[in-house]
Amino acid sequence: MSAPDLSLPALFSVKGKVAVVTGGGTGIGKMIAAALVQNGAKVYIASRKKAVVDETAAELTRMGPGTCIALQADLGTKAQSKALAAQIAEKEKNGIHVLVNNAGMAWGSPLQDFDEINGWDRLMALNVKSLFYTTTELLPLLEAGSRGSLDPSRVINISSVAGSACTAEDPLSGDGKGTYSYATSKAAVNHLTRVLALPLAR
Repeated sequence: MSAPDLSLPALFSVKGKVAVVTGGGTGIGKMIAAALVQNGAKVYIASRKKAVVDETAAELTRMGPGTCIALQADLGTKAQSKALAAQIAEKEKNGIHVLVNNAGMAWGSPLQDFDEINGWDRLMALNVKSLFYTTTELLPLLEAGSRGSLDPSRVINISSVAGSACTAEDPLSGDGKGTYSYATSKAAVNHLTRVLALPLAR
């Protein structure tokens, strides 16, 4: 029996892979998309601000050797996750290999004056619910791109240390304010990742 190829390109190459990065127009999402593009992947980035993702996609494609394609998507509802999956399915008949659930928002307010609509409802929908529905709506494409245990498709959920921190009040949230819902949402992301792992592995 010959020795397996354990070289770095064989183990970690994304050349020729198709990836989707939500919230890929700015910040951490943009950095993730840039790393994938610079290592040869075709990357779809999605954000509600079309001008932002258009500009980022053009910038990252110039970097190459992979390519970056911008899609507009506001992922606060199941219907919006379904619409994003439909856009990708039209372009990728052979499936996708990587989904990075990165889209999210933060909200900092005083404890006794915390906005319900934006601070809780909108934030939890984007940070938690959209992660679930974007994954389930893209599951057929992830299954199509998978090569079983040899080279499975991947789902990567971006969380935060806020999900396990003991306080939601820090310099980033502002004086007298706390990111109570954000910290809660990231703890939910951590647990949702665990409970999704087994059915997705199947």
